Amino acid sequence: MRQLDELPGFAIGGSQLTNMRYADDTVILADSAEKLQGLMDVVSRASEEKGLSINIAKSVTMVFSKTAQPPRCSIMINGQELKQVSSSNYLGSLLTSDSRSEQEIKRRIGIGKTAFQNIF
Repeated sequence: MRQLDELPGFAIGGSQLTNMRYADDTVILADSAEKLQGLMDVVSRASEEKGLSINIAKSVTMVFSKTAQPPRCSIMINGQELKQVSSSNYLGSLLTSDSRSEQEIKRRIGIGKTAFQNIF
């Protein structure tokens, strides 16, 4: 994954961020579909060189956008298109394409209510 450090990704605070990793969970970041496809090609190639493969069934794309209908993003890995989603769970937090927290807050309130009800 060191190959990603030199590639353009998503600018945050004056730095280029291309990926976030925790254990075996990875998020690849880019500010355009073209850059994202380039990053995915590098990740796929580097993985194959190490004898690893990307699980297409567990891999998705999501476009964060303020528009009512996020733009379409077609990303391919080994000839297969990744599914584009409007929400995804990453490390226990719900991410939504509108970048809002409303659904995550409601989900956590529900978890809290269930836990409280199970006490009694």
